Amino acid sequence: MQLPVFTDPDPSKAWLRREQDRLHAQADKMLTSTRVMEIFAKHGQLSPIEGSYQYGLMMYPDLDIGLSANVITKQDFADLLGDLAAHSAVRGIATADTINFNLSKHLRPKGYWIGVDIPFENDRWGIDCWLQQPDWGSDQEGEYAERLATLDQPGKDAILAIKYRLIRNGTYGKRYLSGDVYDAVLDRGVRSIEEFEKTMVP
Repeated sequence: MQLPVFTDPDPSKAWLRREQDRLHAQADKMLTSTRVMEIFAKHGQLSPIEGSYQYGLMMYPDLDIGLSANVITKQDFADLLGDLAAHSAVRGIATADTINFNLSKHLRPKGYWIGVDIPFENDRWGIDCWLQQPDWGSDQEGEYAERLATLDQPGKDAILAIKYRLIRNGTYGKRYLSGDVYDAVLDRGVRSIEEFEKTMVP
């Protein structure tokens, strides 16, 4: 994942909304142009795009998908990686095996994670995929989707603004993840970066 460089210390709500809309449209354009999802679909049942794309809360070029099959081996994982590496649009691939190794300080799903790097026009897109058997998965995305679908516009604006500031500050993806922002806004009514940072102090 390569995050954008933001320089404006206080972007307007209108700019944040426009950037969200731009990223959403560019995601569709990139997927149509590269047809990379066809590679994933050869190896299992592909979910609809999840995460910030689904919620309308994009602040950087990143897509989240799930890929499932009834039985998955490490060789299946390797076969998918080989097909992705051969794709002309793919610049790089990062991977993790949380079946046999789960060393992250953040709670991770059980499965095989693949992060694909695709430069497209003026953005560097990341596609995060979890390859899982049905009994390995969790319903966290479904829970977020239901709650964020009914979130009012001020709440969505707050999420976009907090994500922006975390990216600008260099703490997004290191100290904090999207789930931290969603939880703060949904569960604690946080509406600003200042409130977010206060509520995240141990």
